[in-house]
Formats: sequence, C-alpha cells, structure tokens
Amino acid sequence: MKVMSVFLFIFVLMIMVNISMDLAIGMSLTNAFSNLANPFWVMEKGEFVIVVFLIAIMVAQQIFFFIKKSN
Repeated sequence: MKVMSVFLFIFVLMIMVNISMDLAIGMSLTNAFSNLANPFWVMEKGEFVIVVFLIAIMVAQQIFFFIKKSN
C-alpha cells in the first residue's frame, strides 16, 4: 500500500509539472491537457526512434532471459 501511494503521489506531481511547463511556454489549458493525454501526437521522428529503440531493448532482454532460463 505504501508503494502504491508513493507511486500515485509521484504520478500526480509529474502530471502537474507537465501541465505547468506547457502553460509556461504559452499554451492554452486545453492544449496542455491534449499534450498530456496524447503524448505521441507531439513527438518528432527522433523521439519515435528512441521510444522504439527502448521498447526493442526491453523485448530483447526478456527474450534473452527466457532463452537463458530454458537452457
């Protein structure tokens, strides 16, 4: 329960930071919530490459551990 409450606290703080940064650069509140709800709409090509690379690393790591465990 303690871990869950810490997670929720950090989650709410990060949402507040994200919205406040969008408001600080001059976006409207609706645009800030739109960016928060749909982060992939505002990503550029380089950011997509990084996300795909990180997901590929996670999948490859799980496959490696599965193969290593089965041997």
